[in-house]
Amino acid sequence: MRRLLTLLLGISVCIGYSNLFAQDKAAPSGPPKRLQLVIEEVKPGKGAAHEKSEAAWLASFLQANVPAYGIGMTSMTGRNEAWFVNVMGDNWAEYDKWDKQMSGNKMVSAELAKASTTDGELLNGTRTVFLSYVPDMSYRPDFKLGEYKYFMVNTVRVKPGHGKEFSDIRKAVNAAHEKANMDEHMVVYYAAMGGMGGTFYIFEPLKSIGAMDELDKLHDDGSAYQKALGEDFAKMNRDFAQNGLISVQNDMFSISPKMSYVSESTAKLAPDFWLSKTALAKAKAPMAKPATTKEGQ
Repeated sequence: MRRLLTLLLGISVCIGYSNLFAQDKAAPSGPPKRLQLVIEEVKPGKGAAHEKSEAAWLASFLQANVPAYGIGMTSMTGRNEAWFVNVMGDNWAEYDKWDKQMSGNKMVSAELAKASTTDGELLNGTRTVFLSYVPDMSYRPDFKLGEYKYFMVNTVRVKPGHGKEFSDIRKAVNAAHEKANMDEHMVVYYAAMGGMGGTFYIFEPLKSIGAMDELDKLHDDGSAYQKALGEDFAKMNRDFAQNGLISVQNDMFSISPKMSYVSESTAKLAPDFWLSKTALAKAKAPMAKPATTKEGQ
């Protein structure tokens, strides 16, 4: 569980954005400028208990009417992890207002303290990374989150001084996708704080695991995409892999509705997935009255 201090510094969206990966048509266009990525390493055999713990924590936010949009997802490959992708505001000054709102809500503070104790018994460790959106590396970043159930995440580490080469690679890839009119969405973020320098995260949503079969066909040798890349790309990519790349890790994640808080309009896009399994259904419960202050009395 995210520690209370981490929460006060910016878990999820508050004032600046009301969307996660452009959830709502009425929301600002494009993905959020900043994300908070919380990675929790779950002990073997504790996945179900951890999901239950997170769902209870989320319910306290819903009942307290705390605006907090974000998704939780569990790893299907690699380490046994839970990732929480939370939207952050436009600027750091917003956290002062968020801090006051959170610290004044005794019910949420109490629930967080209780949940933190429970989570501590289920985790091997946790870390938090603040991510910054990289628009010129992203491809068709606007999509309807509610229609998707999975994310592929490519974690790319680039050697110092080779950021431009990686940017050129991404732009060439995006141009080839556009030329071939590929029906994909890739949203790129850079680890600005809390992660190793030169680390990029490429988020790609999937509606099903079976969608991977179609993606493989679209990227196969001889495909319109490969032809659009051109002959020069292979050499550019090979040179970067030899001189500028540290590592690449490709992972698959399953979105957990029980650990997510999305907007009502997003949930309605797939109600059987979102509404029947998540604490969002508890949003109709009576909301706790916000704590009053001397100024508000």
